[in-house]
Amino acid sequence: PTNSKMQEILDGTSLILEKFSDVLVDILGDLISFAESSCSIFWSNVAVDASLPGSVTGKLGGPSQRRLSSSTTTAVLQAIVSVRTLASVSSWCATRKKDDSLNLAFNFLWKFFDRVISSAMPDSERSAEIHLAAFEALTFVLKAS
Repeated sequence: PTNSKMQEILDGTSLILEKFSDVLVDILGDLISFAESSCSIFWSNVAVDASLPGSVTGKLGGPSQRRLSSSTTTAVLQAIVSVRTLASVSSWCATRKKDDSLNLAFNFLWKFFDRVISSAMPDSERSAEIHLAAFEALTFVLKAS
């Protein structure tokens, strides 16, 4: 291909990436709301410490072993994935543009960071498992920053 043809292809690719980042920035507010809601599992102090099932490797999608009920596992996994998604989308969009929505997203991520590292030590096995999951989610925040 000639230089002008290559430039035409690059311009088209840049336009597609710009439009894609516009769409992602437009949905950041919804992603933030969903992450805030999902992460409530990390801050809830449900004191029910029923007997936990045996550990299952990779139960939450990572190498960590977790022992939580099925419903709690689902809620924790949803929180981890929502933080991971928000961190990844925000980080990628930040390489393409500056937008107030990005500020809101990074504010959420830094508040999440602060809340996780300053949270009280867990007082039950169930709480410890959830606390560990919050730190797992935090790894994605740190990678995005």
